Amino acid sequence: MNKRYLYFGFIALSVVVLAFLAWTMFLAPAPLVGEKGAVAVPETLGGVPRTQLVTGPEAIQQIGGMHGKGIVISEGYIAIYEGGGKSLTLWVSVSPSGESGKSLFEKMDAKMPQSKMFTNRQELTVKGQSVIKVLGMGQEHYYWLKGEKNYWVAVGGTDAIPVVEEVMSKL
Repeated sequence: MNKRYLYFGFIALSVVVLAFLAWTMFLAPAPLVGEKGAVAVPETLGGVPRTQLVTGPEAIQQIGGMHGKGIVISEGYIAIYEGGGKSLTLWVSVSPSGESGKSLFEKMDAKMPQSKMFTNRQELTVKGQSVIKVLGMGQEHYYWLKGEKNYWVAVGGTDAIPVVEEVMSKL
């Protein structure tokens, strides 16, 4: 009798384990890009399809390379959108805290007046959010801080403000 219970117990345990594995592999909701802050980078932006997405350590390294030494970010996302004569790039960096995100934003913004690459710095309000606009490399660039996240959107070949508004709505 004990062997029979042991056999059924083993079968029941096997079914539970297999059901769990099937659920985690096929049925569980897919995590958003990223682990901690889970930034859901859109598949399209401004009606333009995403053609490249860089995340994780590679994105952190690329973003860090643009800012120079001494920045600390826990997540990074770089998305490139191209099509129909339009070119958009979205950079998102997630800092460990709102305070460190603000520090990164202030360091970046302080460099703009001396920049040879970016000109015509303007302060704007888009959807109630303070945003900085600069021009450079044939594109309009918009960047802003929200909590621990810094956003930068480069837009070429289309009206930029609707794209910025879309980023603000989606992220």
